Amino acid sequence: MSTEKYINKIRNDCIESLSEEYAKMFESCNLEDFSDSGMKGLASYWKNSSEVDKKVLKEFIRLGAQNSTASVLASIDNEFDESILSSGDLLDEFWNQEEDAGNVNKST
Repeated sequence: MSTEKYINKIRNDCIESLSEEYAKMFESCNLEDFSDSGMKGLASYWKNSSEVDKKVLKEFIRLGAQNSTASVLASIDNEFDESILSSGDLLDEFWNQEEDAGNVNKST
């Protein structure tokens, strides 16, 4: 699998899907089902938010997933040489795809 395809899959699986899944879970959950007080607080906040605020919250979820993914990719890039990665820098490819999708502006 090429670096480009691999990063695209990671972005879809680890960022886009994750933020969608959290939004769906918060929307449909029963607050009494949460044993984790942090998640219960987030779900409660979500349920009491306007649609505009939910969109902002979803962007924060995406931002957390994006930065976590970037941290893992940076660690992988630092641990393995290019012969193992086969075609280059995972983190650079990740940020390039995020910029192409309009999710970041690398120049700022």
